[in-house]
Amino acid sequence: MQFDDFPERLQVGLLAFTKAVESDPEVWIPLLACLAARPEARALVCDIASALSDFYCNCTAEAAILFMSKLLHEQKI
Repeated sequence: MQFDDFPERLQVGLLAFTKAVESDPEVWIPLLACLAARPEARALVCDIASALSDFYCNCTAEAAILFMSKLLHEQKI
């Protein structure tokens, strides 16, 4: 499975979804509320979060270590 353009595709999809919700919130907000009540929707959100964490796990760990290192080096003890 190729994930080379995954972040760009995710960003474009989220922007399109946001634009749709902003264009007609009277329709989308009740629809999303009904969808959020379904266990299938919660499972889908968990699957998406899991896929994102798998995709970004190395980047996130490296960024966290670099951030902590920078904080430790900047401290004047």
